[in-house]
Amino acid sequence: MKKRTIEELFDGLDIDHDGPIADREVLVDKFGLDDACATHSQRFLFWSKKYSDAFWLHDRVEDKYERVCAQVELNVRGDPEKYGVTPDKQGAVKEGAVKATVKLDEEVMEWKKKLLTASYLKRRYKRIKEGFVERGWMIKEEGALWRDEYYSEVEIKKATETKRRSTRIRGERLGKK
Repeated sequence: MKKRTIEELFDGLDIDHDGPIADREVLVDKFGLDDACATHSQRFLFWSKKYSDAFWLHDRVEDKYERVCAQVELNVRGDPEKYGVTPDKQGAVKEGAVKATVKLDEEVMEWKKKLLTASYLKRRYKRIKEGFVERGWMIKEEGALWRDEYYSEVEIKKATETKRRSTRIRGERLGKK
C-alpha cells in the first residue's frame, strides 16, 4: 500500500464535491432495482474506502497536532522569555501560562484547524457509508415489495394516468389546452 501524505489525503476527500453525489447515489429507485442491485456493492466499497481514508486522515492529523503541541510546550518551558512568559522568582513558569502560549502558537492553531476539518470529514463520510448500509437494506425491502406484488400494474397505470390528468388540469388552469 502506497503511503500518502496528509495533504494527499485532504485532496482526495472533497466533501463539497462528494456529498451531493453520495446523497443522490444512496437513493433507491423502485423501478431500477436491477441496476441498484448490480452496482450496490461497488458503490458501497467506493464510499467505504473514502470513509477509511477520512478515518486514517483524522488519526494522522490528530497525532501530528499532539506532537506539535508537545514540541511547542517543551520550547516554552525551555526558553519562556522567548515566548513572552515570565517565570516566577523560583524560575518556574505557571502551567496556565504554558497552556495559553501553546494554544496561541501559530503552528498549533494551524494543526488544530486541520484536526477540526479532519474530524468533520470523518463524521460526514461515516454517515455516507452508513447511508449505503441502509441502502442495501432498502434494496432488499423494495425487492420484497415487488415479489409480494405490492406494486401492481394497475397501480402503476393509475399513477401514470393520474399524473397525466393532473398535468392536463394544470394546463387548462393556465389557459393552455
